[in-house]
Amino acid sequence: MQDETMLLTQHLPFCPTANGVPLFSVQPGIPVHEALAQASVFFGCAELLAAENCDADLQLSRSLGVVTAQLVQLGKALVDASIDRLEA
Repeated sequence: MQDETMLLTQHLPFCPTANGVPLFSVQPGIPVHEALAQASVFFGCAELLAAENCDADLQLSRSLGVVTAQLVQLGKALVDASIDRLEA
């Protein structure tokens, strides 16, 4: 295993558009601990929004669902880019 102080994220495109081109990507070279800390923030926000979604009307519920899914997708990309480096 690599020295923990040297662990940096790998480039990871995600959120493909209709034609398959990724809309976003995790940048390479971000310290893994920072990427994972940010992923935790995204997952925490998603958890709070999911809880709020239980009491929302239909229109708000749809919007909260979309935003929650986007936060989870962002967090997952950060975790995946970090894991890719840990397994390298």
